[in-house]
Amino acid sequence: MQTLFGSGVMWAVPMINLAGNNVATPTPIPFGAMQEATVDFSFGKKELYGLSVFPIDVARATGKIDIKAKMARFQALLFNQLFGETPNANELKVAYQEALSVSANNATVAAGANFSLDLGVWYANNMMPLTRAANVSAGNYVVGANGNYSFNESNNTAILISYAFTGANSNGSNFTINNQLLGLSPFFKVVLNQNRRARHMTLVLNRCVATKIGIGTKLEDFNIPDFEASAMADDAGVVGTWSFNEAY
Repeated sequence: MQTLFGSGVMWAVPMINLAGNNVATPTPIPFGAMQEATVDFSFGKKELYGLSVFPIDVARATGKIDIKAKMARFQALLFNQLFGETPNANELKVAYQEALSVSANNATVAAGANFSLDLGVWYANNMMPLTRAANVSAGNYVVGANGNYSFNESNNTAILISYAFTGANSNGSNFTINNQLLGLSPFFKVVLNQNRRARHMTLVLNRCVATKIGIGTKLEDFNIPDFEASAMADDAGVVGTWSFNEAY
């Protein structure tokens, strides 16, 4: 008999990739700063009734195992277990309302060499938005190559520009979310451990598939993503193992 406390620690260990091949040397992915986790074992049932109110027999029907976790750290490798895409280097960053001045009808953003996406322009003095257009006219702007913006104003006009750019960062990454065929998904092993007073509870689920990732922002609060998965039996017909600090 034992008591447990806290969120515990949990890992996802990639087992099968999107192409259906075994991962030869899987790297375990910890659920960073995990806040809570739930593993639900549930079963359907079928009652057999006679002439009386209560059943004379109850049979347990099909079952399912649902895993839910909340963690406070965003992890590309873990999130990619839902999509199974090939990760790429560098992250996409956003410059929000970068302050610039128009000179000779032009302004170039600081990260222009890695410019990716225009996200709008405002006049700094009154926060009125400008309209993107194909040709420069009053109140409009044109986006050229390398983050170069063109305006109708000629000089000393203070503006605010928001844009996205790729950042050269060895720790950054990205992956494309493609519209994959139905049924394709990577599989992974889940390991959940709780430890209190040197007594462990460890649950291993041999084959799982991610079913949901939820992200929600909130003013004055941390973004704590939800991760959900479902477990199944592996090729040997084994769902997993569950161990406790208690001998039979």
